[in-house]
Amino acid sequence: MFLAILALTKVQAQTPPSAGGAWNNQVGMNEIGVEYGQDAQAPTNLITIIVRIINFSLGILGVLFLGLLIMSGYQWMTAGGNEEQVTKAQSRMKNAIIGLVIVLISWAITYFVIYKMVLPATNPDEHFDVQYDVDPITW
Repeated sequence: MFLAILALTKVQAQTPPSAGGAWNNQVGMNEIGVEYGQDAQAPTNLITIIVRIINFSLGILGVLFLGLLIMSGYQWMTAGGNEEQVTKAQSRMKNAIIGLVIVLISWAITYFVIYKMVLPATNPDEHFDVQYDVDPITW
């Protein structure tokens, strides 16, 4: 009974009208955003553009292989004992898992090459000068 009443309750959860542009309306926020890499400008660095394209492409491929894996699992569960459909679904699942592994390895290689080799070579001061807000814990 309580759940039925709760389900019929109308909730007025609305965003205040000023919340959408709160970031832009505050003085000095653009300068802070620029310091932390959140400016509204298009990236001018070629490496940044390449990294974004690679990450987007690998993300799309990962989603496609994950969808293929889920679809193959569904086909396997609904095969109804038909050995041919089970074999097809298992083969497709194996291929989807291999594809996911290839995408993950590609992402790891890209991350290593870009963030550990290329960026430190082009901007050594930015990537090796690590500053901590707190002292590291010593045991």
